[in-house]
Amino acid sequence: MSVAIERCQLHPERQAAVCCPSCRRFYCRECVTEHAGRYLCARCLRLANKPRARRQLPLALLRAPFTLLVGVVVGWGVFYLYAQLLALLVTAFQHGFLTGNS
Repeated sequence: MSVAIERCQLHPERQAAVCCPSCRRFYCRECVTEHAGRYLCARCLRLANKPRARRQLPLALLRAPFTLLVGVVVGWGVFYLYAQLLALLVTAFQHGFLTGNS
């Protein structure tokens, strides 16, 4: 739509001069301010200048690596105990404890 036929969002009696690139609404020259090379309305300017809160990592992002680590440790433990059992069985078999030959 052409700016020439649009009216200001806040002053309907005035012809629009600029379309705010953030909210896509039309405003007259008094309702916009130049910021970082573009014209923004007062609302979008407040949002642009508002300090952004530091994002915290969601718990799910921390849970996945922890679960993987626990799985690796448990898997390693199971295979370690299985290897120890096999080593005991081989030793017992070599000494004749399992066959009844002493």
